[in-house]
Amino acid sequence: MTQDDASSSNANNHSSQDGMRQRRTDVVARLTAALESEETSVRLKVAMHVGSNPLPELIEVLIDRCAVESDFFVRDMLTWALTQHARTQQDRTAVVDALLGQLTAPSAQARSQALHTLSKIGDRRAWSSIGTELLTDADDQVARAAWRAAVGMVPDSERAWLTQVLGTQLGRGSREVWLSLSRALMALGEASTPVLGADQRRASQRVRPLGRLDRELRRLFYAEGLRSLGLTLKQVAAVLDTPDFVPVSLVQQLIDRTRERLRQHEELLGTLERVQSSDPSDWRDVLRTVGLLRGLDAASPSTRHRFALSLSDLADRDVPLLVEAALSEPDAAVAASLRHGSRRQRAHTRQYRPSPQPAPASLSKWSHPATNYFSRH
Repeated sequence: MTQDDASSSNANNHSSQDGMRQRRTDVVARLTAALESEETSVRLKVAMHVGSNPLPELIEVLIDRCAVESDFFVRDMLTWALTQHARTQQDRTAVVDALLGQLTAPSAQARSQALHTLSKIGDRRAWSSIGTELLTDADDQVARAAWRAAVGMVPDSERAWLTQVLGTQLGRGSREVWLSLSRALMALGEASTPVLGADQRRASQRVRPLGRLDRELRRLFYAEGLRSLGLTLKQVAAVLDTPDFVPVSLVQQLIDRTRERLRQHEELLGTLERVQSSDPSDWRDVLRTVGLLRGLDAASPSTRHRFALSLSDLADRDVPLLVEAALSEPDAAVAASLRHGSRRQRAHTRQYRPSPQPAPASLSKWSHPATNYFSRH
């Protein structure tokens, strides 16, 4: 290649790169403008698109939009988009650093959204930035977001300090604030018990009596424990409202219900594995296989027999399912019909497929047991 040719190639490469950068800049500009649309649905779709197709240039744009976005669902989608940008280490660092800068913003929404997003990302580097000022922020939304973020990131060595700070917030705000604080204390586990006990002893010095709050906390602890056993909300309420409730029968019901769910999940897993083994090429193949399995697994032998007799236009991928069904079929007539359907499909396949080369004699002993089964019957 001559020097002129090399210079021309370099010029073309630079021109191509400049064009790509310009197109990327144009895309970022259009998406930024769309995030400011007056239509909520437009902003929601753009946030979803940006999350599905992350662009590092939009990280600051997304964070700035979180600070002013009025629609809850759009804000939630913006948070999701930021978490998608944080999936790579390089962009994760950029996202977390930008969010940390929002924790001192004058806007309460900017602070609360930054804390909410940090709690979703779960980067423990943010812990050192969540101090007493945020945990006791005058804005309830900021404080609640700080509580959620803090309990998810707190190191074991700092749990006692965090419980002490959260303990100073007991009795604050509305019922929603109480519940948020209760969940945070519950997440800290036994570390919160001394704080609650000490605060109860100081109840007489508070403007808001803590007796009701203490009952709410205890009821929430009990409810969460019962829910972890699988009780419905209605059952939890019945247990908590009946002091002499006898748990034996209810626990047995939960055991029976759990066993039934396990049986159903095992059946579903078996169906999914059989569909996967059929090697479907598209969703039509999947639905066709599901229909075949339903017929083969029908409860009534007469229904299975009619289904086996009606089988036609079978595909090669259906033969293993027929073999499996025939081997496990308890009804002799149904099993015979399934064997007939399998032989017919194999004969059709041989008719339209070139004859394979004969296998080496040394491999003949490895023939599939299902093939031997059909050749004997």
